[in-house]
Amino acid sequence: MIPGAVAAALFPAFAASSGAESGATAVLYERGVKLILVALFPLGLVLTAFSGEGLLLWMGPDVARRSTFVLQVLAIGVFCNGLAQVPFYLIQGAGRPSVAARLHLVELPLYLSLAWVLISRYGIVGAALAWSVRTAADGAVLFYLARHVNGGLVSRLRPRVIAVLVAATGAMMLSVALGGTPVLVRVAYVLVASSVFGAVFWFFLMDPGERSVLLQLRTLGALRLAARR
Repeated sequence: MIPGAVAAALFPAFAASSGAESGATAVLYERGVKLILVALFPLGLVLTAFSGEGLLLWMGPDVARRSTFVLQVLAIGVFCNGLAQVPFYLIQGAGRPSVAARLHLVELPLYLSLAWVLISRYGIVGAALAWSVRTAADGAVLFYLARHVNGGLVSRLRPRVIAVLVAATGAMMLSVALGGTPVLVRVAYVLVASSVFGAVFWFFLMDPGERSVLLQLRTLGALRLAARR
């Protein structure tokens, strides 16, 4: 829902600014990636860390025992797929839908082959692995292809943004690896990882103008709350 809402707002802006205002498109592109990242990463981190407990409360011990790893793998896949919506819609908005279409045609036989092998060997876990591997690969290729839209002038993410994307994905994978540890260990990990992510996002990814807008929104919210009291 979150990536869909962001992409729905970005698509007409990409279509209007692509090729004419490369600077504006570049800002929209990176801002869309950052917005989805900051919205999805905390949710994905909590889901991968506590999927077992969540399934236990929701569906009972049998489902939790069989499906915890499936949910963790799918959470990472959804995270990667959400981020990929931005380059996908940039390519569409630039009038190059054939680029994504050809990519998906190439992916189809590869994905079906991978799914056949993994499902045959690992069942539902294999299905989750195949889908998440496809979404991660699809996202990486879409980010690469987006660099060639409009000569690559509007769609080249800064290295620091790419580094944080990779680190966030790695943090979720580490959360999966900690699945068998005590709950308090995972709580501590989530708190530390979220704090580090928040600090990095605030000081290294956000531009001064973006920080100013957030501070203004916080002040406005505080004033409204005080007025209600």
